Amino acid sequence: MVIQKIIFPKTRIQSVKNMYYLPVFGDIRFVNGVLTLKPESKISFNSYFNSFYEAYWSEYAELDSFRITIKVQGSGILAVFRDSLVNGCYELAVYDFDNQNLKQLEFSVDLSDLLFDKGRIFIDITAFSNVEIHDISITSERDVRKNLGIGLCTFNREDFLYKNLVSLVELSKDFKNLKKVFVVNQGNEFSNPKLLDLLSTNKNLFEVYKQGNLGGTGGFTRTMYEAINTDGLDYHLLMDDDVIIESNVIQTAFAFASLAKKPIAVGGQMLDLLRPNILHEYGAIVDDFGYIRPVLHNLNVGDAGSLHVFKKINTIDYNAWWFCMMPIEAIKAINLPAPIFIRGDDEEYGLRLKANGIETVGLPGIGLWHEPFYVKVAGWQTYYDFRNRMILSSSYKDMQLESPNRLFLRIYNLLLCHDYQSVKLILEAIKDFAKGTKLFAEGSEVIHAKVSKIAKDYMPKSVEVNFKPIADDAIAPKWDSKTRRINFAKQTAKLATVDFAKKPVKHLWDRHISPQNIDCHPYVKSNGIQSYHYLYSPNRAIFQSLLKEIAETRYLYTMAVKNNDWYSIDKNKQESYWQNIFYGN
Repeated sequence: MVIQKIIFPKTRIQSVKNMYYLPVFGDIRFVNGVLTLKPESKISFNSYFNSFYEAYWSEYAELDSFRITIKVQGSGILAVFRDSLVNGCYELAVYDFDNQNLKQLEFSVDLSDLLFDKGRIFIDITAFSNVEIHDISITSERDVRKNLGIGLCTFNREDFLYKNLVSLVELSKDFKNLKKVFVVNQGNEFSNPKLLDLLSTNKNLFEVYKQGNLGGTGGFTRTMYEAINTDGLDYHLLMDDDVIIESNVIQTAFAFASLAKKPIAVGGQMLDLLRPNILHEYGAIVDDFGYIRPVLHNLNVGDAGSLHVFKKINTIDYNAWWFCMMPIEAIKAINLPAPIFIRGDDEEYGLRLKANGIETVGLPGIGLWHEPFYVKVAGWQTYYDFRNRMILSSSYKDMQLESPNRLFLRIYNLLLCHDYQSVKLILEAIKDFAKGTKLFAEGSEVIHAKVSKIAKDYMPKSVEVNFKPIADDAIAPKWDSKTRRINFAKQTAKLATVDFAKKPVKHLWDRHISPQNIDCHPYVKSNGIQSYHYLYSPNRAIFQSLLKEIAETRYLYTMAVKNNDWYSIDKNKQESYWQNIFYGN
């Protein structure tokens, strides 16, 4: 079986091409799917997408050897290298080839050694004549009789969805283990003629379900529900509809999961769509309060020198559902996600998998591009971030809720920064959290309509300005706890009694937003790429109203922590619970 295909780039951006291969010397071209090397040229696949991550395969999978299958014309040398943590980079094997006509060759690579050593493996090819390479694959003699289903949920993103479904159709032609793609449409009825034709002409592959907007949670859960009730599937991949992906990495992830020594979930990495050679997140670690820390954030995977971090295993608690493949039997065993609409569903489910012995493994090279989250200011998502984090922390015995002092310090900090939208949304999140599991009886669409209205009513003003941010060396130092208490009191008195809205407007980068830098003034906030400019202006009436609401909600939060009802949430994860939502019976 094919366990990894060497992928050739479909871009002209050099920093991204370096994620596929490195031209060492000579004349190297890629045209119409064929890689051409002129005489005395050399190419290296010492790259993010095309390395074979031996440390991971040897740890998790049954694999002592593999074959390199190459469809090639011409003469040259194929060299195999290992880059290990202890012994550096060295040659494993060298193979000559000399074909006047296009021919498929196979070279066996034995990974055993007198001295145990593992790391990252890659190949180099040197051309003696004109060389044409049509395909390179890493294969195994082992045959896998398992099948894969893929689940995508979509909300009015037909163009993105169409492109990804086209790539899945193409993948299924050679990757026969891909049996079903479950598409859940939570938006308007599909109207794109190309999309409709694609779905119609591939009915054996696609299953399409139309339902109301139950958020990403409800959409992905529907695909999981249908997958566990479809005969013959062994793995289910959850994947975002708005990503750009090399579909062949799906086959690699499936091979890795299928050859694993024990059941695992396989995660893919998010690459920054605006900085396409930058790894945004490899996976994430969850702390005791439910906050996440991305692993290998901002790693330049277009630089082969950065790949040394993959010579050893990088452990994670969970992988986001932009790409996460899990065993069907595991889904059946631990039930379905909780109905939390969006944000944190993947985090909770990853922790649940882990608690039940299913490790999530981020296999390097399983990368896809996604719009980075820093492009936009969080709006209504803030409500779900805070509410669902509180639900998570209160429903797991080995986690803990934030103390009132710690949580309300965050809220008060936002209040002094005139971020009334975030303050109001977090307070609403606390109020709904205090309702316990009875909250779900209100219905996700009703809750979301309420949250969306709050976000709209308290939204900062988008402005067009000649942005001139305060320089880094003019930024105020961080307050210690005693100074913070004093200055919070002073700023509270000022904002409650004085109209600061007409004071000079400051310009601040998002990383510099704090009460000490704002000092009660209105300000315009932007990010590093200036994809937005928002004016946050003090409003005395809103400030006074929220100040009162903070005091009331703090008491409510204290009582909710004391009278925790969220341990009973398991009943909302049952297949029968979701069946009633999807089918009403």
